[in-house]
Amino acid sequence: MTQLPDVIRITEVPTIRSSVDELALVVKKRIAELRIEEIEPTEENKKLLKATRANLNKEIKNYEEQRKKIKEILLKDYNVFEEEYKKKIKALYEETDKILKEAIDKIQREQDQELKDYALEYLNERLAVNDPGVIEFDKIKINYANKKQIRLSIDNYIDDILKSLNIIKTYGENEGRLYAIWLRTNFNLVEAITQLNNDIAVEKQLEREIKEREAREALAREMYKVEEITTTEEAEEDLVIEVEEVSNYSLTIKATPSQLEKLLEFLLTNDYDYDLE
Repeated sequence: MTQLPDVIRITEVPTIRSSVDELALVVKKRIAELRIEEIEPTEENKKLLKATRANLNKEIKNYEEQRKKIKEILLKDYNVFEEEYKKKIKALYEETDKILKEAIDKIQREQDQELKDYALEYLNERLAVNDPGVIEFDKIKINYANKKQIRLSIDNYIDDILKSLNIIKTYGENEGRLYAIWLRTNFNLVEAITQLNNDIAVEKQLEREIKEREAREALAREMYKVEEITTTEEAEEDLVIEVEEVSNYSLTIKATPSQLEKLLEFLLTNDYDYDLE
């Protein structure tokens, strides 16, 4: 690597001389001598405290101006250097980094495309030998780390598809249903089988409910027929009673008054039609 020149260096180190420690002691002593906690609340003492405060504010203002001047002097050369550094050094590095990144990204894209082309080519080779007819390149989760991993990803995917199809063929009359569900679940055989079993269970439950309802309806119809027959027979019996032939009889009865009274009571109770002469 090329040895870089020493472009950043300080030829003369500035020195700041101050007596901040000494000044701090003086200020602390002045405040302690006031004994603010013990001072009496008189008008004279209030004026004294105000005057002391004003002097302290004036002093700190003066020191702040000195500090700012020192900072300005020290930063003057630095600000000139910083502006020149950003324009000529930092900007150049940033632009170079951008160019390098674009070049790296371009190479990476070309390498990725090369691996993708290889994966598609290898997939077509496998499908030329045994194509189950359902494989789409974009749905395969391929590890593009290297060509070996690409082949392994494709081989495992195709093998899983073929194994699933062999299992689906064992489902007899439900083969078509399972195959359709398997396609909808994106070749997830476990999920497809679970869904098929659930669907069959629901269908069987509905079939049982239909049979039970039909049985109840058939039983109700039979009971209605029996009831209808019974009602008809009772009606016929009632009809016979109603059309029973009425005959006229003449009787000569010899009885005592009490016996005649009982006979009349019998005739009235049983609804006989009679004439007394």
